[in-house]
Amino acid sequence: MVSEPVKVAFIGAGMMAVEHLKAFADIPECQIVGIQSRTRGKCEALSKAFQIPFIAGSIAELYEKTRPDLVVITVNETSMREVCVEAFKFPWRFLIEKPVGIDYEEAGYLAGLAAEPAMRRLGEEMRGGRSLAEQGERLVACLIRLGPLAVR
Repeated sequence: MVSEPVKVAFIGAGMMAVEHLKAFADIPECQIVGIQSRTRGKCEALSKAFQIPFIAGSIAELYEKTRPDLVVITVNETSMREVCVEAFKFPWRFLIEKPVGIDYEEAGYLAGLAAEPAMRRLGEEMRGGRSLAEQGERLVACLIRLGPLAVR
């Protein structure tokens, strides 16, 4: 049984964000805590529709103000590099809706960026005496409830 909800934030406010918001909103173990997009009006509409309590002006502000366990990135392919470069600076977990990168080279570059903080996080968790199972319990419970949507 999950004791605290998994806090989920969103980057992107297009059609795919709507579909992922619907899925996460149906999971009692998840709490949608914030959204950020380059289009403020779309964020405001989704905030109202899904009772999202915080609209961020930047990715850094989204992380700092909401401290989510997971960020769902739903931006278009041509924006993916810029968004991921910024998002990978923070120690949240990722669910990236589209392919990461518009070609093999870009995907490899972004994978390298993502690996750095993940390895630091792993070291910090191990030094803290907590097992990976303990760290991931809440997130896994949430993602299992997503079913096939989580592997798109």
